[in-house]
Amino acid sequence: MPVDPNHATFPAPSGDTTIWRYSSLPKLLSLLVTKELFLPSLRCLRRDDPFEGTPTLMNRRLAAALADDTFAENYFRSNYPNTKSLNPGFRDHFITLLEGNLVSLADTCFVSCWHARRQESAALWKLYAETQAGVAIKSSVSSLCEAILKTDLTMILGSVRYCDFDSTYTEMGNTLNAAFTKRDSYEHEHEVRLLLWDYDVKGESIGRTIACNPSTMIEEVVVSPYSEDWMVSTVSEVVRRIGFEFPVRKSRLMDTSIPPQIVPA
Repeated sequence: MPVDPNHATFPAPSGDTTIWRYSSLPKLLSLLVTKELFLPSLRCLRRDDPFEGTPTLMNRRLAAALADDTFAENYFRSNYPNTKSLNPGFRDHFITLLEGNLVSLADTCFVSCWHARRQESAALWKLYAETQAGVAIKSSVSSLCEAILKTDLTMILGSVRYCDFDSTYTEMGNTLNAAFTKRDSYEHEHEVRLLLWDYDVKGESIGRTIACNPSTMIEEVVVSPYSEDWMVSTVSEVVRRIGFEFPVRKSRLMDTSIPPQIVPA
């Protein structure tokens, strides 16, 4: 099935929204040579954010509190008056949902993270691509969706929501809510997330690859603002030799020269 950018719960921005993926040169070359986009599992992303794909702390506090019969009876009577709240099967299932243990999102969700902003981000250059071999792929929401070839698995492109995990309750109406919710400490990322959900996967997995068309996906490649000019020309030549014609340029983030004035026609 094609990528869905219009999910009712976590839709992506409009199709013409500019998005960036900050990466390394080897990862870019792998994408171009194989024509496959690598999506690491949420478990792998927990190396940088241990809360990836997990319910908020509020959810887990409620799950712990529901172990008490009196609290559980009062809670379910107030919030689910038509439910036999103290039925052990129902309460156990509800607690499992709160704890995020009904489906292991860490091992069944695979994501590619993009930054939704018109201009480059100095913060993300520093975080993900500060070295000379750092690059950023510039694309758009519609181009990314069109570049991904069809698959039998569920694929969603959606905006990540940010909240205070200590005081916010994650709704359980959609299993993937936790996969599109991050702590507000990461709000500077303005993330748009391409997610593949393979709920039949068994055991832990590093990631998945999906077939794509790099020519459709990539508007231009921007080389690290900390790189030397020879790196830019080398990347441009390698991209050309592989068979692609999108432009390659150096980031203007550190360029203090005055660009030519654009005079309206």
